Amino acid sequence: VVPPTTLERLAKERTNLTHALHHLHAGTDERQLLLASALAAIETADGRATGTADLVAQALDHTAPDSDYRPVALAAAASLAARDADHHSAFRHIDEAVELEHGRDHPQLLARLLLLRGTIQHLRDERTASLADLQEALAIGARLRHDALSALCLSMTAQHQVETGELGAAERELADVLPIMRRHAPRHWLHRVLMTAGALALEKDDLAAAERCFTEAMRSHAEHRRDVARSLEGMALVATRAYRFDRGLRLLGAAKRMRARAPRDASWWTARTAEARETAFRALPTARAKASLAAGGAMPRSQVLALAFDPGSTDAPREERSGHPLSKREWDVAALVVEGLTNRQIAARVHVSVRTVETHIRHIRNTLGLRSRAHLAAWAAQLRNDAPTAHRGAPPRPTTGSPPTSWCSTG
Repeated sequence: VVPPTTLERLAKERTNLTHALHHLHAGTDERQLLLASALAAIETADGRATGTADLVAQALDHTAPDSDYRPVALAAAASLAARDADHHSAFRHIDEAVELEHGRDHPQLLARLLLLRGTIQHLRDERTASLADLQEALAIGARLRHDALSALCLSMTAQHQVETGELGAAERELADVLPIMRRHAPRHWLHRVLMTAGALALEKDDLAAAERCFTEAMRSHAEHRRDVARSLEGMALVATRAYRFDRGLRLLGAAKRMRARAPRDASWWTARTAEARETAFRALPTARAKASLAAGGAMPRSQVLALAFDPGSTDAPREERSGHPLSKREWDVAALVVEGLTNRQIAARVHVSVRTVETHIRHIRNTLGLRSRAHLAAWAAQLRNDAPTAHRGAPPRPTTGSPPTSWCSTG
């Protein structure tokens, strides 16, 4: 975990660092461990693979196994392996680093290694072990009165709490750590905690706050493809829960293309994004859903960012928006459901029997894969009104606790 100002200075010296490292690679000088680790920190932060993993591996091979700098280089190797979805190698490297550092008197470094190991264990869905490392790192941060380090540990703890449904505890942690993270954390760590805040807002059904958090997360690290992809997925979850299915699928399509070979996230997030995709496919005609997903995947980066930063942007081309898999009579019935009419009132309005109305509604729900009359009403309202706002016409969504509207900027 490198402070933002240090990362900026290192990035400016990338070329010089690379030359110095190549000069030392012929021998066993342990300084090459630090040089390779500095290059790894730059590459991890900016998201562009430049071959640093090989340089770190060479430095580890060429230097003494008992070097004081070896844990730093092992952490660098672990970070790069995790970035490339090689979680087995990532854990092997960071586990060795922690074991080496446990016998030394560098508490701040040990805490940072424990934080990284806890983060990698979270990616491996090893929740108990991850939390144990985070708690140990947090205790060291508190003892050293290192606010930034403590905030990083608490932000990861909050992520665990969101995923296990401890929303009140997560909300308290995030309220404390976000101001510190904004001041002191590298952008990729700030992105992570903003994504956690957005996930918490989603779990509390506060779609407006979730949208703000995911938007700020994207702005915080807009040049990093993998982090942009995660932000797009968060926005897609918001859109889908707001019954804006075309927008959700376009965002998911763009995120999938940006991820490319990026590692999977923890299973909790992966399950949420898969559920959003399935919901959108049930709600829209299959051809239209596939077209929206493909359209998102084909968008140039500038168009993706424009779509993401404008929640009220058009979801689909005009000719697509008018399409739906219902007959005219079924659409008439659906439109009256939106207005809140009972089956008997609908029957009187369209001059058919109540049983016929019941048959129409059952067929509509089966065709669209909608679970309830309220979902049917929300789908029809969104399609009919072409609403620019998040969920006009949708049934009210329950909220719990105080909304986290103060966590994320409105910009």
